[in-house]
Amino acid sequence: MKTNTKIKAFTLIELMTTVAIVAVMAAIATPSLRNMILNNRLAALSNDFISSVSAARNEAISTRENVVIEPKNKDDNWTNGWVVFIDTDKDGSYDNDEEIIKSVDKLSSSLTQQAGNPTVNIIFNSKGSMRDLGGWGTLTICDDRGAGRSVNVEGAGVVSVEKHKVGEC
Repeated sequence: MKTNTKIKAFTLIELMTTVAIVAVMAAIATPSLRNMILNNRLAALSNDFISSVSAARNEAISTRENVVIEPKNKDDNWTNGWVVFIDTDKDGSYDNDEEIIKSVDKLSSSLTQQAGNPTVNIIFNSKGSMRDLGGWGTLTICDDRGAGRSVNVEGAGVVSVEKHKVGEC
C-alpha cells in the first residue's frame, strides 16, 4: 500500500528572494544605525560632563572643600577625559594625595574639541558656587559628521546643552 505524503520545504527561489529582501533592508538600515550610534556618543559625552559638574558641586557643598574638574594629563584638552577631585591644598590642580571623586576616560576617536573652548579648570568653593561667578564657558564637542553639542557652565554651576545639527559644528 502506497501512502501519499507531501514534503513541506522552501524552494531555492523562495529562499533567495527572502535573502535578497533581508539584504536590501539591512542596506537601508545601516546609515541610520551609524547616525544613532554617533548621536548616542555625543549625548553620552554631554551627560558625563553634566554629571561631573553636578557631582563636583554637590561634593563641594557636602564636604565644605573646594572641588575641581580638570582635564586629564593637564593638557587643556578635554577630549582626553577629565578628573573630579577634592582640592585639599586649594591650588586648583590635582596632586597624587587628593581624593578623586570621578574620572572620565578619553573620548571616542571620532569626537574632537573645537578651538576657542575653555582651558581653565572648573573650581567649586565650599558653598557650591564657582570661583569665577561669571561662569566657566562653553565646551563644544563635534563628531566627524559636523554634528555636536555645546555644554555651557554658568557661575552658579548651572549647565545648559545646545545641540548642533550635522554640518553646524
